[in-house]
Parts: sequence; C-alpha cells; structure tokens
Amino acid sequence: MSLNQRLFSLTLAGALAFSACGDDGDDKVEPVEDAGSGDGDRYAGCATVIEAGSDTEAIQTALIEVKTGETLCFADGVYEITTELSLTVNKVTVRGNPEDREAVVLDYAKQTTGKDALSVDGADFTIEHLTIRNSGGNSIVVKNTERPTFRNLKVYWDAGSKTENGAYAVYPLSCTDVLVEDCEVIGASDAGIYVGQSKNIIVRNNVVHGNVAGIEIENSDDALVTGNHTYDNTCGILVFVMPNLEKKDGHRTIVENNNIENNNHENFAEAGTTVSFLPAGLGMLLLANDGTEVRG
Repeated sequence: MSLNQRLFSLTLAGALAFSACGDDGDDKVEPVEDAGSGDGDRYAGCATVIEAGSDTEAIQTALIEVKTGETLCFADGVYEITTELSLTVNKVTVRGNPEDREAVVLDYAKQTTGKDALSVDGADFTIEHLTIRNSGGNSIVVKNTERPTFRNLKVYWDAGSKTENGAYAVYPLSCTDVLVEDCEVIGASDAGIYVGQSKNIIVRNNVVHGNVAGIEIENSDDALVTGNHTYDNTCGILVFVMPNLEKKDGHRTIVENNNIENNNHENFAEAGTTVSFLPAGLGMLLLANDGTEVRG
C-alpha cells in the first residue's frame, strides 16, 4: 500500500472512530434531569454537573460514580485541586464550557497529594473545552487504552516556562486511535503534546509554544501531525525512536501543513532528561523513525 493510501485509510478510520466517542459525577455535584433536552442548553447531554466551588473530594467522587457512557460537566469557575484525580470508567466524557474553554479552570497550584493532575485508564475517554494549569507533574495522562480524545483544551503554568513545571501536558501512552485537536499548551518542561508507544494517531490544529518540545511522537506507528502551529519552543516537532522502552520502534509518521517557526527558546528541561540535550533553534528533529514523510 502506498503512503498516500495509508494516509487516506488512517484519516478515514480516525474520523469514523472519533465521531463515535466525541459526544458520548459532596453536595455540590448534582444529577441533571432530562439531560439533552432543549436546544442550546449549556448542559445538554450532561448526566452530572459539578457546580462551581466544589472541592477535590466532590470531584473525585463524581469521577468514581460516573457510569459508562455518561458525560460529566463542570459549571464555570476555578476549581482548586489538591490531589491527583483519577478515572477508570469506560466511555466517559469530561466537559467544560464549549463556548469558552477558559471559563472552567482546574488549578493545581495547591496540590499536596499525588504527582499528576488527572490519570485515566478507561477506554473511549474524552476530555474537552476546559483549562488545566499549574500541575506539578504531568497534566492529563491516559495509558494503555483505546480511543482517547483531547479536544479544545488549554494547559499552562502561571510561572511561565520553568524547569519546575510538569513534564508533559497532553500525555497519551501505549494507546490506540489517539486524537489531539484544537488544544493550546504553554510551558511544559518536556513536551507540550506527547504521544508515546501508541498507534493510529492524529494530532491536528493545535497551538504549542513556550515548551521545551512542542509536539513529540515517540516509538509510535501511523501518526498524522497536521495543521499545528509550534513556536517559541526549544524544538518545534520531534519524531523519534528511543531505546529502553517496551515498544522498540516507530513507523509511518506524516508531518504535513504545519507552521513551525521561531523555536529558539532556551532549554529549561530537567538536567539529564532526553530533551535536555536539545539545542535551541530546532524546528524539527527526526531520529530513527522509519517511513517519516514531511511536507507542506
């Protein structure tokens, strides 16, 4: 099969898979009656709404009690999160405000327990239309699952581009059928958008800046990286294969129609990490990944 045929097959399969999962719970977390009724309803389709002012315990309880196939929504507001949140239920959507992703903010500046912001191992997980800031570790970690979708998110750190920031913002690992679209990431001390040891990947229409690495595809197969804007990172886009990982190789990445410019930021990665050796000024780094095509 030719590269163009593979791209068509990947894009078509991704569109079909992702269309199926993009639409499909303390005292301030309330079930929504007759969810989905009423045109223009802010909470249409939401099984549970987390009200403004809810604390970390209430949010984690909602993530435990949410049922397969349900959508958990946040009311507008800033939520101070003090522990790492987790989700293990399949086919769950976590949603903020579709009209303004910065209207719902999960702020981890006061986190005292756990390392990452949100860890997920449920299949068909979607997170969309919200902001996560100041995670001490990685921001959104999804591992060993199928069809994770990250849509219209903003992830950043108030401190700017600092070594103390979390390493990865959007972080699917060992996943299949990955979609990352319309997100903005600023200040990750390793990679803003990272996809590792995964297959069938689309990373499109994102804006990544002020990170060490903007977008990173590592030891993965069949990735399409398209329509992204990467600037003011140390390196704009990396496609590579690294040793000592469970998956040993990577194949068939297409990098097309991206705007990669002015990636001259001083490297602020933690000393000794792989990306700490990147020199400023790299638009793109390709290393040991077979069948990579760069165009447009």
